[in-house]
Amino acid sequence: MLNNILNTYHSYLQVLFERKNKIVLILVISLIGVLIMLPVPILVRYIIDDFIPSGDLFGVLFCCGAILFVQLSGEGLNYYFSRYLLRVNVEFKTAVRQLVYAKILSLKHRDYESFGKGDLLVRATRDIDSLVYLIPRGISEILLVILKVIIFSTVLLWIDYQLSLILSVFIPIAFLFYRRFDKPLASLAKDVHKNYAQLSSRLQEDVDNVPDLQANLALSYAYKKQNIATVQYNNSTIAWGFCNQKLTSILTIIPSLILTAIWLYAGFNIVQGNMSLGTIVSFMYVLALLYNPLDFLFGFYARIQSDLAILDRLQTLLSTVTDYSGSQVVDSFSKIDFDCVSICYGEKAVISDVSLAIRKDDFVLVQGPSGSGKTTLLNTIAGFYDDYKGAITVDGEPFQNISYQAYQQLIGFVPQQISIYEDTLKNNLTMGKPVCEKYLQQVLETCSLQGFIDVLPDGLDSPISEKGSNLSGGQRQRIAVARMLLRRPSLLLLDEPFNHLDAQSKNKLMLALIDYCQSGHTVIVASHDESWPKFEYISITMRGGRVITYD
Repeated sequence: MLNNILNTYHSYLQVLFERKNKIVLILVISLIGVLIMLPVPILVRYIIDDFIPSGDLFGVLFCCGAILFVQLSGEGLNYYFSRYLLRVNVEFKTAVRQLVYAKILSLKHRDYESFGKGDLLVRATRDIDSLVYLIPRGISEILLVILKVIIFSTVLLWIDYQLSLILSVFIPIAFLFYRRFDKPLASLAKDVHKNYAQLSSRLQEDVDNVPDLQANLALSYAYKKQNIATVQYNNSTIAWGFCNQKLTSILTIIPSLILTAIWLYAGFNIVQGNMSLGTIVSFMYVLALLYNPLDFLFGFYARIQSDLAILDRLQTLLSTVTDYSGSQVVDSFSKIDFDCVSICYGEKAVISDVSLAIRKDDFVLVQGPSGSGKTTLLNTIAGFYDDYKGAITVDGEPFQNISYQAYQQLIGFVPQQISIYEDTLKNNLTMGKPVCEKYLQQVLETCSLQGFIDVLPDGLDSPISEKGSNLSGGQRQRIAVARMLLRRPSLLLLDEPFNHLDAQSKNKLMLALIDYCQSGHTVIVASHDESWPKFEYISITMRGGRVITYD
């Protein structure tokens, strides 16, 4: 099982291994706390068997004071230890969350569609927060429990080996019961996390589309789908809870049987004069210390199934390939060639046998009805899809050999779904990067944004609401285009960039895109609009995923 965990969850465990020194420190401090408590049963035994029968009041007071000192010292150590543990765990979960977040930001277009927005949010938030055992505190707790069992078992053997033998008889029985529930609990734990992710995805989708649901009088439709996801999650949670409770109930009976057997044997021997009262009291004290570690070990495999299910979900994301197999770095291009390229969604071909050549400084206009494959073609040129048939080359180099991240440095893409962030207007334009103020003003004027900015109370520093809710559709569109122009990409892709624009803004933007192309850049526009000014460009018409005309 350990080898399987190491091989499967290597990305996660690497972050854990980087904090091995802190885990060792946690373990050492925990062990000190355990060792501090060891004199207590010895002192109890002296009080009952020696000092009380002999009437030695000083000895009784001394032992009681020593016991109090040991317990207070242990609690003080535990207080500061808990504070340190909290910091270590928060730091560790932050590191894991940053690792997951970085992976999410590097996913390709098809991967986002595969995982789903809500599911990715759950993996980066609730899943990580739900980890209990496979974190620094949990790892140290597991190791500490093993040490406690060894230490307390040794002490019990020292106090009375016969009582210890009675205890050892019941331990294999508990593990046999666990084996009966191992796989069902693992399967049910995975179902719980999967169904929670689906529930969150459904909620995220509904929240994003509340205006549309209200406008289409579709609230009952949303309620129905949300209720189905809720019932699935509730049923899986109840099923896991029932299975876990059944195991817990069985394991709770075993300690009662152990205590009954020990008291029967001890009582008989005390009556016969073969055992002192101090022996059984000190034995029961140490047994009480041993109970929690044994209870932890008995249910450990059941408890850790939830963590393993979470790690399985995290590793599925972290192991997603986000770069092509090759490492060829490109910083410019002269020609991009498509040779009989096809892309399918399932069994349905979205684009079929597309062959074309895009050269530097080309202006390409892709036209066609909705569903003809225009957006998929632009996504493919942008490098979002790598599961295509046929061949794509950049200056003769196969697409698969080119670094995805390096290629993205050449690309600027304005999709139909505009992303606007809850930040200032300037940060939405520059994405936090330094820009030339003169060029910024030029782009603002080109995209018809300057007049809009002039009436804002704080100008470029004006706050933008979440998803740009305080902006019009046309303003969001112009901000998205301006954002890409500020990047000055070698290849600019625009998918229906004239949506929501009035005639004057549209014509101004068309001329700006033509000027951008003529200044040494490649521009590809997918658009229904046919009212372009007369200039030299390449026209591609698509229908049913195929290129009908190319000239």
